[in-house]
Amino acid sequence: VGSEMCIRDRVVTEKAARRLYDKMKSGHRAGQVRVSHIFKYLPQNVSGAALRDAVARMDSIYEYLQRNPDSEAFDSCVERFSDEKQAFRVSWLQMPVEFEDVVFGLSAGEMSQPFFTPQGIHIVKVLERRELPPFEKVKDEIMARQSRHEADRGVEVQVEKLKKEYRYTPDKTGVDELINTGRTNRTLFTLAGKNYTGHDFARFAAAYPAGVR
Repeated sequence: VGSEMCIRDRVVTEKAARRLYDKMKSGHRAGQVRVSHIFKYLPQNVSGAALRDAVARMDSIYEYLQRNPDSEAFDSCVERFSDEKQAFRVSWLQMPVEFEDVVFGLSAGEMSQPFFTPQGIHIVKVLERRELPPFEKVKDEIMARQSRHEADRGVEVQVEKLKKEYRYTPDKTGVDELINTGRTNRTLFTLAGKNYTGHDFARFAAAYPAGVR
């Protein structure tokens, strides 16, 4: 019985992998891209001043590369400024979604504007694009990545469970004021009977500027 269940589970997983493969093939995320990037790592507790300096530096580099679009200029900036020196290949479900959204939208030889991921700031150049291999060659890798994403979704389910357990209650008035004006003294939400206000959020934002969306 156990063997039959394992076979049945694999068949279901493989069918899901096939659906994902077909989706990849029909969309702009098909295949693999080889990229080089100018990357500045930003810790979650980076100071506001350091964040502004990093953004200004990357904007300046981007403006320079727009005036000097040759590959030698980009390679030189990678060597001088990037925290990651080596080119690498990217497949779907391998990197943060913010990174994939950018690189899979670029053609070979094209460069991105500066953009954020949870790791920091990037300027990416696509060096090469490869077509998606046949399904049989990549199905095991796709299924493994699906398993990792299922684990991530498990964390999301646990967060929702904790919200209910601790009676998380957002206050729309306070949240709307914060979004519209950038600050508020109102309560944003209640958790376990305690009110968390705009002042609490300001302290959080000061400590974790790179993590605030």
